[in-house]
Amino acid sequence: MDTKTANKKKIGISDIQVNVNRRFFECIDTLMKSKKLQSFYEFCQNEDHISMGRYYEMKTEFGADTEIRPSRYKTIEMEAIHKLVTEYNVNARWLITGIGEMFD
Repeated sequence: MDTKTANKKKIGISDIQVNVNRRFFECIDTLMKSKKLQSFYEFCQNEDHISMGRYYEMKTEFGADTEIRPSRYKTIEMEAIHKLVTEYNVNARWLITGIGEMFD
């Protein structure tokens, strides 16, 4: 177990949730690099009640950023997962388990 994972266990977040969080941000980065998503702002806008501030803060802990800072938020909201799966054809099985391909 790496130090980052050990620290998550201390604050009550499971390895499963840590990995879902990491795959979520991996997916967002892939969508932006492929130009299917222009920005994180674009993902958070509309009536989906997805808080851009929440996910920017979480990205500093679970994303690929070089500087790791603890986030007050520990879980990805179901609205954000639902949006990835329904609007961007993300494979829900991959997002939750890591099994399969990122996209359907």
